[in-house]
Amino acid sequence: MFKRDAGTEPQLAGYKGAAEIVITNMAQLRAIEIDNDLHPRRFADLAQFYNSNIADKNPYLCEGDRVYIPKKKEIVSVFGAVTYPGEYNFMPKDSFITLIRVAGGLARGADSARIIVSRFANDQDSLCRYELSLGDPSSLHFPIEKDDRILVCYIPTYRVHRQVSIKGEVTYPGTYPIKKDKTRLREIITAAGGLTADAYLRGSAIIRKKYSKAEDREYLLLKTLPIDNLSPLERNYLKTKRVEETGKVSLDFEELLAGGNDIYNIILRDGDEITIERNELSVKVLGAVVYPGLVSYKEGAGIGYYIEQAGGYTSEAQRGSIRVIKGGTETWLRPRRVSRLETGDVIWVPEKPYVNKLMVTKDVLLVLGAIATLVISAITIQRLVDPAPGK
Repeated sequence: MFKRDAGTEPQLAGYKGAAEIVITNMAQLRAIEIDNDLHPRRFADLAQFYNSNIADKNPYLCEGDRVYIPKKKEIVSVFGAVTYPGEYNFMPKDSFITLIRVAGGLARGADSARIIVSRFANDQDSLCRYELSLGDPSSLHFPIEKDDRILVCYIPTYRVHRQVSIKGEVTYPGTYPIKKDKTRLREIITAAGGLTADAYLRGSAIIRKKYSKAEDREYLLLKTLPIDNLSPLERNYLKTKRVEETGKVSLDFEELLAGGNDIYNIILRDGDEITIERNELSVKVLGAVVYPGLVSYKEGAGIGYYIEQAGGYTSEAQRGSIRVIKGGTETWLRPRRVSRLETGDVIWVPEKPYVNKLMVTKDVLLVLGAIATLVISAITIQRLVDPAPGK
């Protein structure tokens, strides 16, 4: 009897401990010939046995049997919505339904009413096509010829699993199914049990993982160049495009849940990730301060208060370049444009750029030397053009 071993490859085992034969190509599992001087010639079709569990295609071996496994020579192909698509050895009297069984039967989403058989009309490149249906009894025994190609079509958009995830400050975070072009954001927040008391709407966001965008060759080029070689405009463009790469959807959660503006109640797309942030009641201070990190929020306090709570400036602080990054919108503002600080805001104190004093001294000496050379040259030329009186 032929049997599948515990390994990944099917194997062939002879009777009473005969040597095992490893078959490395599923196409070779068809048209296996079994000869014996004392018994009639038999054939095995292990592709049907393994792929469709048809037991009589896997005959028992007898003492003295000789097993011949042919090379792949005459083939047929089965592709599309079948369990095991691929090329298989062709056997005389193969029918359409036989090849469907060889390929393990129909796969999920197969359109049983649209199966196309393509056949060579001659030995060149002329094709004939036949459209078959499993619902038509006459199709089941449609004869298959060598080199035929069988395509089982899929039902378009058959039970596509579209879903979004929502995490953070909702009662029941998780993954929720959606309907194409119908499910909106507010519906999913409601399905997740609504927001918790600690939800921070201004810091919440939707990241759209699956969104199409045209290739920007200029951006791809700029990413490969050293930052020092870019103009200020190019650096600004690069920064903008990097933010765009995240796929963040622009909307105002506060306006959405206030119920007065449905423009933010957007239609969700498959793969969207909704994050409702937690209100930490703090302001983050980063950069050139003694103790960078989170500082507890104090209503009405200004930038100076939070920097003082973070230990004050370090000696490398560039005080004139402080920026406030607003929570949620991530907008960068100069301090004078910030009317008040809110929870989730970030205060960034940049460090002074590193200066190599040795190189600066060297450059200054070179400049001074060049100036001195110019002065001496000018004086020399002046004397040659306008010599002193009496000479």
